[in-house]
Parts: sequence; structure tokens; C-alpha cells
Amino acid sequence: MIFIPSIDITKYCDEYGNYTADGAIHLQEDTDREFGLFNSHRNEDENEHKMIRNQIDALLAMGNIEAFDEICKIVTDSNFDKLSYLFSDFKTFKTSCIIYKIERESGFTETVYDKIGNIDDYVRYCTKMLHLFRRIQLLCPYKDIVDLFMQFIETGLSFFFVVQMLKELEIGDKYQVGIKLADLYNVSGCITEAEIIRSYVIKNFEYKENVESKVEEVLETHIAEYETDYNKKICFVSCVNDDFIYSECLYYIKRLIVPDGCSIDTLAVYDAKSATSGYNEAMAETDADILIYIHQDVRILNPYFLFDIINIFASNPEIGMMGVVGSPKLPPDAVMWHGIRYGKLYELHQDGISFPENRMNKTPKVRDVVAIDGLLMATNKRVRWREDVFDGWDFYDISQSTEYIKNGYRIVVPEQEVPWTAHDAGIMNLYSYDIYRKKYLAEYSNG
Repeated sequence: MIFIPSIDITKYCDEYGNYTADGAIHLQEDTDREFGLFNSHRNEDENEHKMIRNQIDALLAMGNIEAFDEICKIVTDSNFDKLSYLFSDFKTFKTSCIIYKIERESGFTETVYDKIGNIDDYVRYCTKMLHLFRRIQLLCPYKDIVDLFMQFIETGLSFFFVVQMLKELEIGDKYQVGIKLADLYNVSGCITEAEIIRSYVIKNFEYKENVESKVEEVLETHIAEYETDYNKKICFVSCVNDDFIYSECLYYIKRLIVPDGCSIDTLAVYDAKSATSGYNEAMAETDADILIYIHQDVRILNPYFLFDIINIFASNPEIGMMGVVGSPKLPPDAVMWHGIRYGKLYELHQDGISFPENRMNKTPKVRDVVAIDGLLMATNKRVRWREDVFDGWDFYDISQSTEYIKNGYRIVVPEQEVPWTAHDAGIMNLYSYDIYRKKYLAEYSNG
């Protein structure tokens, strides 16, 4: 049985969207029941996922048409489809059989299944393609785009894979991305592939005007207008278990415009037992003025990010922590998405990303919140993470938010005209979420 926790919060609220007294009680009861039902099938779901993964990987290793055809039967089965709503690798792999069938019908001697050794290989190739699409859309340096494109070409995957990724990945402005991909194929000497991709793009996607952001010109024009003291040491901290994913995080950190007098460092914590223990370890290793705790799969898109956070902290000494998504008030069951949230995230379906010019000496407006999402947490204060209670990977962010408020600090989320970050998290793993939700309520419910 596949079950995903899902609650319609409107039935617990009044006409203004506020929880009623009875609604708050019923919400907590229903949340307990729904997560209990969800977790009761954890072993069954995980065992089935592992069994099917092993079966597919074994068939890929056999490397023949019969085995590949059997993979398609598995992937198109309703049970695989249900599991794809729980496990990101299955969600990604689900459309691989579409590429395989088209390649077979087109007479390819080697198909996508010949090019991968296991499911993880396919997921990695899809992720690389997402990285490439985003670099194209965000107008990254041409060399950086070409480098990723050539890495893809070296895999030997066909242009049918590219077309399928254009179709299924939720990126903005697929027309511009697709046309530039066709240009890359053309420059690399793949004329036929370039024409096929170009024709597909023109037929299936709508043209939208592309407005380029001229960061270098902005920097030169407004270099003399700095008013804030930017002489700060900033350290980006991440708990890392995948260097490939983390490398893209670093790529966007290195693209940030750095104020004069400001130094930037990155600190990766490997083999952390929990987010709290990893962050406490990192905090002890650096004397940075500002610490930015960032997930390895987060990409900072706002080139003025460093200016913005320094200006925010300088605007009011009471501000102790800043995030990009947060809650002004936690719902009664402490599930952040059961209430209003401020902020923005790039969810790969925006029409385009651009940032207003002359941003470096302006402080963004902020909104106070009681909790921020752990995808990015920036602070100029030092408060230890509660690893004595939160020894996993859930609710560490909400706990830390509560600790900052207890210490008298404000927590804010900036108003973002466009999202400052992208989070390539995939499907949330909620199997341990309820354990730490209850720990949070037990630890903080009485103030």
C-alpha cells in the first residue's frame, strides 16, 4: 500500500484562514493519525523499492534486448508508478522506457539502457541535464555551458534523451533553452541532431523574449555607491554526502559578486550524523562573521546575495537569522506547510530569472517569521544547534529558529521580486519527519 500524508487544512480554519480552537485540536489529531498510517507502511515501501531497484539494475547488467524489454514492463507497471511518488529515483527513471522505445523504433544499435549501468547512472545524467538547462537559462558564461554540454556528449546518450528532458523537466523558457541546445549541437558538428531538436522546439514551445542581466556593467557603474561596511568574513557551510551535487552548489557560490573587503570561504562537513552535529562542528571550525548554512542541493541565483544579507544584518542589530522561506506563525501541529509561508523558491517552472540593477547598496524589505526552512539559513550570531534532541535531519531548522527567538533575536525572510535560490531536493523523505515533529512539540510546546 502506498500512502502519502496529505491534509486539507481549510477545514480547520475560519473564513480568514486562521485555525479555530477546535480546528487546532482536530488538526493535531489528524496529523498524528495520517503520519502514523504513513509510517506503518515504511518497511513495506522501502523493501519493495529496494527489491525492484535490484531487479532493474540486474537486468541492465545483462545488457540484452530481452532484459531491456523487461525493464519497460516493470517501469510501466502501476506498482512502480505508485512508488515513484515516494522515491525520487523511481520518479526520474519512470520515463526512461519512453526514450528506450523511441530509440529502438528509430533503429539505434545502442539505447539509453546500454549507456547506463544502474538506475543511479540515469538519475545522474538527468541531473546533469538539469544543471545544463539552468546554466543556459540563467545566461551563465558560455564556457561553463559548453563544458557541461561536452560532458553530456561524452556519455553517448542520444538526442532523444535531450528531447525527453526538455519535455519533462520543469524549467523556464524551454524555447530559448532548446534553441541554444540546438546551436551547441550544430557547433559540435552534429548537424542532423541540431535540426531535429530545433524543429521539435519550434513546434512544441512558445517563444518568449529573453531579457539578459548585465551583472558586469552593473558592478562597474555602481562600484562607487557602496555605503555599508562590507568588511566581513562569510562562510558557507554544508553537510555533504554527494560531491557531484555539491559541486553545482559551489559553482553558484563562486558566481556571486563579492563586495570589496569581503572574504568568502566554504566548509563541507562529511559523514555528519545529523544536521545539528555537522553544523556545530563547522561553527567550531570557523571564525566567520556570517555563517550561511546551505543544503548541498541549493543553488544561489541572486548575484547580489552577499550584498543583500550584509545589508539586512546591518539594518537592525536585533536581526539574528535570515532565510529565503519561512513561517510567520507555526501551525498547531508544527508542520510548516500547513500554514502561511513567506519567501520564494525557484521551482524550475518560472518563465525567467532576472535581478533588478543597482541592488548592491539597497537593503531588501524583510518580513518577520518564527521559523525558516533549512535549505538556507544565514546568521551573524552564534547559537549552538540542539543536537541533544534533534539527532537526525528533520526539524533542526525549526528548532534552531525557536532557539534564536528564545535568545531575543529576530528572524526574517526578505521580500524577493524573483526567487533568490533554487532547491533541487526532489521528493521529501518523510519517514522520520513525524518522530522529530513530536520531539519538537515536546521540547517547545510549554515555551
